[in-house]
Amino acid sequence: MTNEQVEIDRLVYRMYNLNEDDIREVEDWFFRYYPKPARVIEEKRKANN
Repeated sequence: MTNEQVEIDRLVYRMYNLNEDDIREVEDWFFRYYPKPARVIEEKRKANN
């Protein structure tokens, strides 16, 4: 996942006025159905923080 994708996700969440619980639900769904890409995303997020 690129930094651009992270920013796109944030913009989409904001555009749909999603709260933290909604975002968590969306991301949990993604992580369940796409575990390999999800691991890469988590590693990149940890590295950026």
